[in-house]
Amino acid sequence: MPGNVIPRARRIAPLMLCAALIMGGSISALRLPVGLLPERVRDSLTIAVRYPGQPPWRVERVITRPVEEAICAVGGIVELLSSSREGEAKIYVRFARGAPMKNKTLELRERIDPVRARFPREVEEPEIYGSAGAARPFMVLSLAGGDPAGLRDLAENRIKKRIERVEGVSEIAVGGGVRREIEVAVRGDRLVSHGLRIEQVMERIQGDNRTMPLGRTGVRTGYTVSTDGRFRSLADLRALPLFATAHGSPVLLGDIARVRMRDTIPEEIASRGGKETVSIYVFKSGTGAPLAVSRALAAIACEESGVIRVSVDYDEAERVMNAMARFGCGLAAGLGAAMLVIVLSAGGVRAGAGALARAGVSAMPALLFMFARGIGLNLVSLLALVTGVVLALAEAILFMHVARGRRAGDGPGPACARDAAYRMGAAFSIPVIAACLGILITGGGPDGMFGDFAVVLLIARVSSIPLMRFIPGRTGSAGSPVLEPAAVGNLFRTIERTAESRLPASLVRRGQSFRERFASIAPTRLASACALLLVAGAVLIAPTMYGGPAGPDADDELQCAIELPEGTTLDDTARAVARAERAILESGLVRDNRARISASHADLTIQPAEGADPFDTRERLRALMRLQPGIQAFFDDGSGTGGIDIEVRGRELTAIRACAHALAEKIAILPQAADAVLRFREGRPELQVIIDTRKAHACGIPPGDATHAVRCALYGPVAAKFLDRGEVDIRCRQDGPDIPSFDDVERLRIVREDGKAVPLAEIADFRVGTGVTTIWRRDKERFETVTAMPRSGESGALERAVDGILRGEKMPSGITATRAERGGDIGSGGRGALWMAGSVFLLIFMACAAVFESPRIALRVCAGSAVACACGLWTLKLCGCPLGAPGIAGLAVSAGIAAGGLCAREFIPGGGSRRAMIPALMTVAICALTLAVTGVPVVAEFALAALGTIAGAAVSGGLVLIHNLSIDRGVPICSPLPHEARAFSPENMHE
Repeated sequence: MPGNVIPRARRIAPLMLCAALIMGGSISALRLPVGLLPERVRDSLTIAVRYPGQPPWRVERVITRPVEEAICAVGGIVELLSSSREGEAKIYVRFARGAPMKNKTLELRERIDPVRARFPREVEEPEIYGSAGAARPFMVLSLAGGDPAGLRDLAENRIKKRIERVEGVSEIAVGGGVRREIEVAVRGDRLVSHGLRIEQVMERIQGDNRTMPLGRTGVRTGYTVSTDGRFRSLADLRALPLFATAHGSPVLLGDIARVRMRDTIPEEIASRGGKETVSIYVFKSGTGAPLAVSRALAAIACEESGVIRVSVDYDEAERVMNAMARFGCGLAAGLGAAMLVIVLSAGGVRAGAGALARAGVSAMPALLFMFARGIGLNLVSLLALVTGVVLALAEAILFMHVARGRRAGDGPGPACARDAAYRMGAAFSIPVIAACLGILITGGGPDGMFGDFAVVLLIARVSSIPLMRFIPGRTGSAGSPVLEPAAVGNLFRTIERTAESRLPASLVRRGQSFRERFASIAPTRLASACALLLVAGAVLIAPTMYGGPAGPDADDELQCAIELPEGTTLDDTARAVARAERAILESGLVRDNRARISASHADLTIQPAEGADPFDTRERLRALMRLQPGIQAFFDDGSGTGGIDIEVRGRELTAIRACAHALAEKIAILPQAADAVLRFREGRPELQVIIDTRKAHACGIPPGDATHAVRCALYGPVAAKFLDRGEVDIRCRQDGPDIPSFDDVERLRIVREDGKAVPLAEIADFRVGTGVTTIWRRDKERFETVTAMPRSGESGALERAVDGILRGEKMPSGITATRAERGGDIGSGGRGALWMAGSVFLLIFMACAAVFESPRIALRVCAGSAVACACGLWTLKLCGCPLGAPGIAGLAVSAGIAAGGLCAREFIPGGGSRRAMIPALMTVAICALTLAVTGVPVVAEFALAALGTIAGAAVSGGLVLIHNLSIDRGVPICSPLPHEARAFSPENMHE
């Protein structure tokens, strides 16, 4: 800002305004929630219903379909996805953006309650909760120091209940250990002798084990009276009277049944480093503050530690703090580098400190806006604040150059200096604002990750223009710039003389010859050819770079899913996973690992060794897992390169799976595919008992009694809940040995009311088949998934090949196959990225046309921004980074910065001379240097894209200066503006 442009009498008000902004911004920053990434908008709810011991097809028929039919009338539902697996149904409901989730939760509950009344007795209470902030748990607690049953009981009935009260926790899962239950094993001979059926025993247990309200005392004031008849000990249960004999003596439950507490068959195993533990997996909601939730959970773990050791195996808050520490170090280094550039440009430390202070004040309105909108401090919002501060510093250089031009007599008079600086700042900021609007109108970029970034940067840019105008001071009043054009020329001549004295004469002659040939070429044609090559190459390589991470992530953990043939028992799965864990630990590639094991499946979380490259470790572990017999390992490190999903939909599951198998065989032989994996697994062997109604009635056995008798003989239904420290299932079954094989089922004997036993084989037929592990439904339609795994660097080619197969494949009637879109991808086929690029460049063109009143100049600026973006793409390619959401956001914002620099150059005094190129080069140098130093440690893809793009703009704008060529014959985007477009330049401002 030019010095002394504000009268001395009006300097107190701006100072007070700055003080108020600093105070408000500082208080807001202290009260903002801190996180690693912005919490995405979660317009979805999950309904979970447990139906223990039931196969997937029955869970689908009894639970999933009725719930789907009940909730489909709730307004605003966009998508309905459900999974029916053994013993559990989950329905995922996604609503339209902006739907009131609290009201939708109540509506879902109202729709489910009438259906819940018709569920079988064994169905547990439905749970409705919001989607967790991430797929992985926020914190993992491990319990050790006791027996598995006691640890599981403590985790579920005490620690879990305490964690549920912590604000910000959305879901809690307990893994490992074994549950307790009460087994009521009724003796068949005693039932026959007393003329009882097992259903009557269950009804008596249920009738006595309940709480019943009786009424009130008094009319207006009184007490509510109720009875609590729930069992509180095994003795109470054994002493339950069933009926009285003819002599009046009661027959107790303990007389006809064996009542005992026992451990259930474990459903899953949790381990760490190969040792079994009981783990509590805590998931954070989208609105929870990570640091506050972490402190509350750590306090609970500390209070519960004693004889039972409760330790924290994983805490995402540590990732947040480590990432923030790295970001802080990068920010200090970046601002220091920017300060150095400003000092060199301004010729004094005082001017540089003043510019830095002004830039810091320009971020305060953005902090106030973040507090008002509830946007937390995370890597993305902090990067937006840093970008805003960097752009304010770049503006300071331009303002200082205007001030120096006015003092030297080259610029406008004092009356017009303020307007000239203001217009130049607006010309620099408007393209950046246009780029931010382009990101916002496309939904915040791929996966919506950078919506907060665009909003915060937009506020910082809009607020910086009036603040930089009205903040008083003498920016640039002391000293003179060090890097004048003559100094730059002397620098290059010094380098040239040093090279000529140190290098061989033949090499020097070749260099001079090349320089003469280079200088003889028309610079416009050369620059145009280079620009076309850069843009064409970027267009060719961009499709091969798709599939980057959905957002910046400083985590180095690897996620691995292990699949075994279905039907593998939990013990066999645990032994196979233990062998894989030993191989992983003995390889020296990892320092720790956690596992969550269920039958035929295990989820591993692997931490690479200190200093190891996660990507290289993942590839080496994948090769190691291939050597393990009988297992399939799927690694997912969050990079989005896990494969291409194809959904096959229809009504009949058999037909769906047949089509999926055929598709997988065709995709697997493609040269771009490493493999095609069927995500569904064949179920365990299943015995279907088909009761013949006619034969059952002929034998005097109702079909329902026969089904219930078979069930009681195998495992037994849950009759009631036993009140202990928590709720324990009371399970009734017929006393007898376990049934280890199908033949034993056929030999079961069904007891009639008269006491005679009928073999099950006389009234039923038996069919052996293969069960289903999980039944997936989307919008009430079944589907299965085929995942195509690409070879290295062949992701884009495989997508096109898969699309060709899907277009040419003839599916049976009622079957469809489509490629599923992933949340971390850049849209289907890159359409999302193209939509954002088109929006950004269209808005930049409109902004530049408005600034210059010339569409031709706006086209030239957009062409320069396109060349700069091509340089950014090549930078990502050379650094081996994929093109994900951070890279696209970096390219979009940097395109606006490049366009702003090109626009602002035309408003600098002497805009058509080499002198005017110095502040433009300083501007882009500050932006590139600060963003690179600040962002590379934590958001490398964004920082490298910004560095390459801004450096491309600097090279295209400074090519003329470096080679001492005429500016009038330079790169088209940097050539002087025509007369009609220079109406707002500072030279003409005083006319």
